[in-house]
Amino acid sequence: MWTLSCSLKALQLTGPPENETLKEGDSVNLTCAVNCSLNSPQFVWFKNNQRLPSSDPVLHSSALTVEDSGSYSCALKTDEAARSEIVRIHFEGIQSDSSGWGVNYPGQICAVRGSNVRILCSYFYPSSHEVETVSWCSMNSNKEKCFDAPYVYDSSSNSASEGFKYIGNKQSDCTLLISNVQFNHSAEYKFRFKTNLDGGRWTGDPGVTLQVGVKDLQLTGPPENKTLKEGDSVNLTCAVNCSLSSPQFVWFKNNQRLPSSDPVLHSSALIVEDSGNYSCALKTNEAVRSEIVTIHFEGESTC
Repeated sequence: MWTLSCSLKALQLTGPPENETLKEGDSVNLTCAVNCSLNSPQFVWFKNNQRLPSSDPVLHSSALTVEDSGSYSCALKTDEAARSEIVRIHFEGIQSDSSGWGVNYPGQICAVRGSNVRILCSYFYPSSHEVETVSWCSMNSNKEKCFDAPYVYDSSSNSASEGFKYIGNKQSDCTLLISNVQFNHSAEYKFRFKTNLDGGRWTGDPGVTLQVGVKDLQLTGPPENKTLKEGDSVNLTCAVNCSLSSPQFVWFKNNQRLPSSDPVLHSSALIVEDSGNYSCALKTNEAVRSEIVTIHFEGESTC
């Protein structure tokens, strides 16, 4: 009687290098091999200890999604207890509501030097996960795609760079506060979190871009002390040098907020009630206002 013995070799991942984080849409092959030249053994595949339907020696995925993250192993169908070593698929997907993972950022942020900036941020993940660590990175200093340090904030070491403060939580809020922003704070910022389950890691990519204006907020209008007449038109222009974005503004008249968010406040036919002190601010930081422009207006009385 002949007995055929097959010795299982380690599971081999062919394609991406070990520990490489894959992108959505990438393809990957996992190959399970044994030294059995006399037959064609069948295999059993496992992901996170759950059995997969395939019995082929190669487990192929032609278009990865975030759900493919996890720990993979294989075994001979004749001996499922003797499994190979684990190969982990690290995957960072593009934000997608259908994937159950994501980070929501605001649009590009324009800030005035010396102001305080809140980067409003929220994130989501499958309900079976619990967030263990959160971090923020600046792509000016982080060359590792935010997968590793350096971070401007890292909850695992409870550390933050000067001027940075995390005011979010480990549930869904990932807001970052940057105080007294300077020119060197202009950068792309990314939020990353890790959960308690295998494969539970996510980086919001692409991130959010902050540009610090090289000039203070400027408000221009009619010549100083000019007295306008009823029916005149006037433009007040709020400007900051932020070439990467189209910032939104907030307008104030006598310290009362006006509804416009455009860079130009236009009045085509002035009336006496338009007299007053006008200022503007970036919508992202209303506390830092421009200098005041005063509209002097003398209206004609009418019967």
